[in-house]
Amino acid sequence: MKPRREIFDSTKIREIKKKKKRILYAKIYLAIFVLIAIFIGLILLSRHNKVLLDKIDISGNNAIATEDLRQVIDQELAGNYLFFIPQRNIFVYPKRKIERTIMEKFDRISDIKIKIDNLKEITVTVMEREGKYLWCGSPEDEGGEKCYFADKTGYIFDEAPNFSGNTYFKFYGVFLEPEEKIGEYILPPDEFVRLIKFYEHAGTVLSPIKLTALEIGDNGDYKFSIEGTGGNIIFKRDNDFEKILENLNSAADAEPLKTDLKLKLKALLYIDLRFDNKVYFKFQ
Repeated sequence: MKPRREIFDSTKIREIKKKKKRILYAKIYLAIFVLIAIFIGLILLSRHNKVLLDKIDISGNNAIATEDLRQVIDQELAGNYLFFIPQRNIFVYPKRKIERTIMEKFDRISDIKIKIDNLKEITVTVMEREGKYLWCGSPEDEGGEKCYFADKTGYIFDEAPNFSGNTYFKFYGVFLEPEEKIGEYILPPDEFVRLIKFYEHAGTVLSPIKLTALEIGDNGDYKFSIEGTGGNIIFKRDNDFEKILENLNSAADAEPLKTDLKLKLKALLYIDLRFDNKVYFKFQ
């Protein structure tokens, strides 16, 4: 049998432990209550009208309808985070998701910026691609096949209406599958830049000749069409562009081509640059 002193001490210890446990539970319950109160408070604040977007300004769009853009933005702002916090809250609205979705849905758009004007308004500014070139598939189908707009980098972004004359410089080729036009590049960017450089330089060297189209052959030949003549400038994909431009410069500035271009331009059949250090040409 334990002495009375030991029994008293052990009883006192148990009471102290129970008291500490009650205090610990009280602190836990208080912390949970405070966290719940804070959470509820944040929810109430997040749903307050003063911090909810109620105006969206859209600018920079010309070809794309404002309502089409607004519809996409409204869809991304619908709903809540964690079932409670509105996505329209100015502090947590899905800016990156809106930007990404608009870029994915509208190939014509090349850039987008969103900024907050005040606690209830955002301004969405888009930059549309400018149609600088046309891709039309095959020249034999020019009258019936649909053409597509491409921007300055060769990126195809939209169908084009039928144009009369040579309003846009055209690319022809069968290197894109029918279902792959919009959202693709006419050519790899580096190759496209080389061709545009040649196009611009040749147009200057051979002025007043105007180049209207480029046919890209399966055999690796490039064939520029000359306006009003039915003639072509021909070279190969693996030609040294700098070299053939130099050859073209020299030939166009020397006889007999210099005079023939002035007097018999409409009879020009071709200028052939496929062979190193030689320029072949023929008139009707």
